[in-house]
Amino acid sequence: MSKICAHRGMLKQKTENTISSFKEAMKYDIDSIELDVHLTKDNKLVVFHDFTLERMCDINEYIGELTYDEIKKIKINNEDNIPLFEEVLDLFTDTDINLNVELKSSSYLYNDIEHKTVNMIKDYNMEDYTIFSSFDHRALKNIKEIDKTLKVGALYEGFFENIINYAKENSFDAIHPQFLCIDENIMDKARECNIEVNCYTINTLREYNYIKNLNVDTIITNIADEILKRGE
Repeated sequence: MSKICAHRGMLKQKTENTISSFKEAMKYDIDSIELDVHLTKDNKLVVFHDFTLERMCDINEYIGELTYDEIKKIKINNEDNIPLFEEVLDLFTDTDINLNVELKSSSYLYNDIEHKTVNMIKDYNMEDYTIFSSFDHRALKNIKEIDKTLKVGALYEGFFENIINYAKENSFDAIHPQFLCIDENIMDKARECNIEVNCYTINTLREYNYIKNLNVDTIITNIADEILKRGE
């Protein structure tokens, strides 16, 4: 049976990637929570999805070009703050909920973000509860160089030829495909190579009914509450 991961928390009830969204997700028998990490101008790790504040805050500024003191004055939907990564980790220290920590970019854009994120996870003793993911696979390679025992998953869009071989060659522990881009052949190869398949993003029960038959390892979803209420 696939595990259920709440994408950016319980974003249909609360504002995505906020303390309130994560607390809402924790009210359910959730397996894991996905969140996104950026680095501010003054090297603070913050949890937010987009590179800019335009969609969520109607401000045309990049996260990476603002200090945390500037960011903490900004409200999302005139209500929620953009949280520090450590504030989010504080929520999970005494739980068995796993985290899917997506690095929005590698050190190519955010100086040494891999070390900073890994160090914070280790400070909270959450290595065994965390998988690091990214569309920027350089970040995942950097994390493996820091500590090869840490779990990483390669996010990608579309069809990626020989994705399982690619993951194995790079010592990635998982692939994170869009849910329509996996099939039985990929699943068979993944199981053969001991590569996890964690798919994104399930938005409807119809999509869930389709993907659950493939028995992926984790379903990353915006409707975790609806799925869990069904008791499946």
